[in-house]
Amino acid sequence: MTLRKYKHLFILLFIILTLPFIRKYVYIQHNQYEQIPLILRANKPTFLANDWSVNINSQFSPRYFYTAYMASVARFFTLPATYFIHYLIAVGTVAYATFFLSRLLFRDNFAAILTTMAILYGQHYTLGGNDLVGGDLDPHRLALGIVLCAITLVLSRKFFLSAIFFAISTYIHPLLGYQSALILYTSVILSYKFARSTPAAFSKTIKPVLLAAILFMFLSLGSFFSYASQILQQRQFAIPSQTLFIILMRVRAPLHYLVTLWPSRSFIYFGALVAVSAFIFHKKLVRVTPFIKRLINWVCAQIVVLCLIQTLFTVLIPSYEIAVGQFFRLTVIMYWLSAVVLFSWCFTSFRNRNFGIFSYIFPILPFIITNLPKVMRFSLSSILYIFLSIVVGLLVYYDRARKITYIILIVSLASYGLLFRHYPFVYNKTYPFPTSETDIAQWVSFHTSDTSVFLTPPNFYTFRLTAQRAIIVDWLVMPFEKRGMVEWMQRIIDISGLPKESFATVSEQKVLDGYNKMNLDTVVKLQEKYAFDYIIVENHKDLPFKRIYRNSQYSLYKV
Repeated sequence: MTLRKYKHLFILLFIILTLPFIRKYVYIQHNQYEQIPLILRANKPTFLANDWSVNINSQFSPRYFYTAYMASVARFFTLPATYFIHYLIAVGTVAYATFFLSRLLFRDNFAAILTTMAILYGQHYTLGGNDLVGGDLDPHRLALGIVLCAITLVLSRKFFLSAIFFAISTYIHPLLGYQSALILYTSVILSYKFARSTPAAFSKTIKPVLLAAILFMFLSLGSFFSYASQILQQRQFAIPSQTLFIILMRVRAPLHYLVTLWPSRSFIYFGALVAVSAFIFHKKLVRVTPFIKRLINWVCAQIVVLCLIQTLFTVLIPSYEIAVGQFFRLTVIMYWLSAVVLFSWCFTSFRNRNFGIFSYIFPILPFIITNLPKVMRFSLSSILYIFLSIVVGLLVYYDRARKITYIILIVSLASYGLLFRHYPFVYNKTYPFPTSETDIAQWVSFHTSDTSVFLTPPNFYTFRLTAQRAIIVDWLVMPFEKRGMVEWMQRIIDISGLPKESFATVSEQKVLDGYNKMNLDTVVKLQEKYAFDYIIVENHKDLPFKRIYRNSQYSLYKV
């Protein structure tokens, strides 16, 4: 009887443990090329001792505690094992929070399981290029899972426990941790304030919230003072705010900050999902308590206001200090709330036969919505995916006695697995698949001194980690420290030959084109300034130096 009571938690655990193999986990995909060198430096002070970006980011980074923590754990496990374990933790926290919220709103364990699967395996309609769950471990995703658990604790009025979770998230990702905690606790206060209660009742109900907020601030003091002190140290450098705004928001990461550059379909998908979910939430959910409704309304309202503020201070009144808050990252929380409501309502509607024979279409909707771009490709995988989603709907619709639960889950997992069948599972390699870049990096790691410095094409993201050699600069890794940002911009301009006066219009493609037009005079000037030992260029460019390696696309010269 006890096992039957907790069977849905065992099913949830099974989904979490199998997801890396079905969705195809990757040890290193993108941001890890920036983070892992810092973790390796933390455990070995001489690692890439002459690499300028590793040196700067080791002194100042919002990911300081994340780096130190991962480095500490990696002393007991291998780093790939450390990453895989924490990937499971990130997935597990999102899965638990999703299951809990769905069950809280709809009181249906099986619908909560199906909703959790749809969110873990589905496309995420958010704004600003942020997502909920990916195929790799990222500090933001790890912190986000903890934040979502904290939100569910707030919804169930476990305020003190939520304070612990929010505090933990600030050490992993300070911005997300502090922003989400502030929004949630403010939303609780506003929910109580407008509950038409007497002043005495309001004072009584608000007390545990204020105590939880104090506990949160106390537990997160280490993160706050570390981050704040580093920011204050940078204020001594007279770097114009406009310069920093251009470097970060217009040159390096415009797709995260500039609303005007985002495709219109992102707003359509996100807006439609939120609008439909809001209608269901207010018109169809009659068993949800007024407190939960008010709380979720206030959370979404505050996120919308913050996004409008970021739009104002990036498009009309450019301000680095405000825009750097990256408030559109919080739309992931809005997506999560909306997706839980919509998907859970779809699954419970056809399980309860709310629309008669027309209820049959509802189980298919979450499958289509969560992977719409892949479904619209009409490939063999997408056709089979749709077919299996229809099978799931049939099984659920005719399972009146609900005795084929496990068959439905297996068919659902098989359906999602079809969409990821071409992806590799990569547990410990430093690159998901071999390329001309990784080929030359592997050769360099075995045939050059570990103190050598390389001038590489700006789109060589994997080289620093795969070759474990210092480089002049690449497009991916830009220091968080303000002087480092300016130096990164200067190095980018130097290797591309672009005029410094036009750096506001610099793009990755322009930099790559400029690098490929490099001539002997440029190489000599760069070598005098940066003292590199080797240079890598495409094969069509001949340089009057000793070529020591060549593959199908690139040549390596010793300068």
